[in-house]
Amino acid sequence: MHAIAGTLGALVLLAALYVSFTANDGLPTARTYDLTVEVPDANRMIKNNQVRIGGVRVGQVLDVRAIPPRGDAGSARPHALLKVALDRDVDRLPTDTRFRIRPASVLGATYLDLVPGRSRRTVPPGGRLRLAQADDGVEMTDLLDLFDPATARSLQTGITELGGGLAGRGAGLGRTVSDLATLATPMRQLLATVSRPETRLAGFIDGYARTVAALARVDGALGRFIDGGARTLETLAASRGDIGRTITRFPAAAASATTAFQRLGPALGDLAALSRELRPAADLLPDALVATRRVFRAGVPTARRLPELTGPLVPALEELRRFSVLPQTDGTLRKLEELGGGTATLLERLLPAQVHCNVVGLWAQNFSETFGGTSGTGVGPSSAMAVVKHLGNTPLEMVQNAEPLPNLHVNYLPNMNERECESGNEPYAGTTRLLSNPAGLQSRSTVRTRWSAEPRRLATQAGLTDTPPGEERGR
Repeated sequence: MHAIAGTLGALVLLAALYVSFTANDGLPTARTYDLTVEVPDANRMIKNNQVRIGGVRVGQVLDVRAIPPRGDAGSARPHALLKVALDRDVDRLPTDTRFRIRPASVLGATYLDLVPGRSRRTVPPGGRLRLAQADDGVEMTDLLDLFDPATARSLQTGITELGGGLAGRGAGLGRTVSDLATLATPMRQLLATVSRPETRLAGFIDGYARTVAALARVDGALGRFIDGGARTLETLAASRGDIGRTITRFPAAAASATTAFQRLGPALGDLAALSRELRPAADLLPDALVATRRVFRAGVPTARRLPELTGPLVPALEELRRFSVLPQTDGTLRKLEELGGGTATLLERLLPAQVHCNVVGLWAQNFSETFGGTSGTGVGPSSAMAVVKHLGNTPLEMVQNAEPLPNLHVNYLPNMNERECESGNEPYAGTTRLLSNPAGLQSRSTVRTRWSAEPRRLATQAGLTDTPPGEERGR
């Protein structure tokens, strides 16, 4: 019986020892409301520090862990995570709960102070209070941290140097203080003006802070820019003599340039007028380029066959050389020149007549109709069918007479050009005799002739038509 009592006593003693050693982390069987809190600075927070609401202890800190910035560019600032355990009798905290780390004593101990919000939504067990919900504050320990040994030595040196600078200048210092007193009223008015809401001083300071932060991110590039600017200014300073002489000569150069531009005015005006006159030609340029392309397209096959011509061309040129030295060649060429001159005159007269009035086609058509039918190959009446009814000076006479008919109309040299086509279009004046060109301009309309498909194909194949092969158009 005594052995059992001793064993139970030893177990109770061991349990008491275990509880005493683990009591800082909470009772082993106690249920808690656990949360994770993101704080910008742990501020000397350690494990087992208190968590308070309204100054009353409601839990403790179980763990403190540092979180470094994420990414190479520091996408998130460094902060700390606090694992806290709140008493079970604490209601769930609203999601808009604020918090801050505050000093518990002048010796540097701290605690986590929670300020519950008003939201109806609550943080579940195991939830998290975000970094954006933390409140910043300046504590007495932060002010004391300013005076580290290096800062204290610098402050001491500054005060010593200031004492040396003020030695023997008491009267001047007094006048300075007196003068500063007169600035109190204007300074008060200035501060009152700056502190008004419409001045938006807070926005200015915030913008200035953002500007400084943006410049801090590019301090390297900004430093290189300033360094490059300094070198540029040094180069300009070294060349200030040349720059000065350039500036001195610039007015004369500007005057000369002005005079030159004034003299160029008429030439530029003529150039503008020429450009306006060339504008209609520019409108025709696309069609001209199309025609040129057709010419080159038609000439390329011929140019490719030129090497084949060089073989026979050499003997032909040799024969031409031999022919050129013959005595008869000179007379022959003179006769050919006379023939060419006459032919050119004929073509000059025939060309407009053919282009505008189609005289050759009409002549050929009339000729075929005159000698067609039975005695020819055309489709008109045969000349063999003509019957001579009258000879002499009677109507419809068939032979020449000294006295022409009173109603005879003959036009030996009709005008055939772009203005009129008289042949076939002469007016009939009844009994009036007309043996020359009729008065006025006659019609330009003539009978359109068509050639058959086979001659057209052969002419096109030989390159005698204006329309290249493969682009034939019906007329």
